[in-house]
Amino acid sequence: MTPVAARRPLLPVQDQTMARSPAILLKEPAAAVSTPPMQEKPRAAFLTPSRYEPYAGDAYAHVDVIGRGAFGLVTKMRCRADGGLVAMKTVDRSRLHTAYLQKTAHREARTLRRLGAHPHIVALREVIECERSIHIVLELVDGCTVAELCSRAADGRLGTADAATIAAQALAALAHCHAHRVCHRDVKADNLLVDPARLDGSVKLIDFGIAAVWREDGAPLTRADGATAYMAPERVARRPYQGAPVDAWALGVVAATMLTGALPFQGASEAELRDNILGGRSNLGPPGLLSPSCLNFLGKLLAPEPSERVSAAAAAGHPWLQYPS
Repeated sequence: MTPVAARRPLLPVQDQTMARSPAILLKEPAAAVSTPPMQEKPRAAFLTPSRYEPYAGDAYAHVDVIGRGAFGLVTKMRCRADGGLVAMKTVDRSRLHTAYLQKTAHREARTLRRLGAHPHIVALREVIECERSIHIVLELVDGCTVAELCSRAADGRLGTADAATIAAQALAALAHCHAHRVCHRDVKADNLLVDPARLDGSVKLIDFGIAAVWREDGAPLTRADGATAYMAPERVARRPYQGAPVDAWALGVVAATMLTGALPFQGASEAELRDNILGGRSNLGPPGLLSPSCLNFLGKLLAPEPSERVSAAAAAGHPWLQYPS
């Protein structure tokens, strides 16, 4: 990959009021041409209580409001049956004004049901349908996003051992997704949760709102939602693409960001960012920052041609993850 001189630090974490459990963030899917990732997006508009139907059943007791998003309310609830805490997304049906948004509202639940239980994927408890609202009950995840973890670190980057620990768990989550023909399509540092006090075993992949299931015959996907800075070249070029390789590329971007403290592909504008991704103009820090083994690991994930890109399952066996340096 050709180096590019300009570097910017990792963006500040968005929606800090919801940092305790970003697994429950309610967001509107990004448009095919997304906002340049080096600019902080405005917070979603809050909803007034009259715009959604609060949960009124007997199974859960209200504990606290965690946040509000573009589509509804996010609440911490206590399960009356076992006393455990959960996160409840209350989605306002009146905001689902297109067929795509109506599908998106249920996509996360359908995808999580398909994936079943996995230690590194946020768990779905249930979905409760009401006349004006959809209540999606998820596990409540303590900790912070990988983006926030990096922002707390010196120079915005993690140590190689910590980065390898997080990457290995994220790859395990993606390998499970791909074994079930699920493409996440929005893998990024903001969609990986981790407990800073217990990195090993605590990583969770979240936010399956724009995930896709590819067909058994391997027909390519086409939609280009998501953050441009994490998009593989084939998605930036708006070509039909295979699901697994684009997720592998995005995880490579996450890994590079953890190790260097900045996104590897940047640009002063959306057009420049896209040109740099298509031209392979990345920045992985000054010479000597990353070891040859680490660079080899990143190079396999960030291979420009999807046919040459390593799979998540194969990347999980890379020597650098076992012996990070």
